[in-house]
Amino acid sequence: MVLGDLFYEAKGRITSQRVLDVEGPKIETTVSYDGTMKSDGSRVEVRHIATFTSSMRDEAFYSEGTGVITAKDGSGEMATELGRGITRFVEGGKKVVGRGLFIFNTRSKTGNLGFLNNLTGVLEYEADEAGNSTLKVWEWK
Repeated sequence: MVLGDLFYEAKGRITSQRVLDVEGPKIETTVSYDGTMKSDGSRVEVRHIATFTSSMRDEAFYSEGTGVITAKDGSGEMATELGRGITRFVEGGKKVVGRGLFIFNTRSKTGNLGFLNNLTGVLEYEADEAGNSTLKVWEWK
């Protein structure tokens, strides 16, 4: 396997969090992003909403979740993602940094988001204590 090009960058905000279980603990987080995806020289502006659950294990949060990506161009194109990753507190707990992967799927085989069908991406996630977050994804070939 080879790490490919960076194809997705987004900025967003944590929109909600709730505690699902105090044992562990287990926390549900929803994030809303606005970003840009690049494929074959074209760029598409997207909105990405994802919800994931995180459970504490050995000083790290193991996370899994799902999301929906929509093209902002009015085409109605959509894609979904399944995500898995590990997140850790850094800078004395003022920031979290996560690494993981996405598996993308879309019914749109053509169009701006068609390239996402059955694509796997390696992700890097950061969020500060105010809930501002960034997301970067590289293709995993």
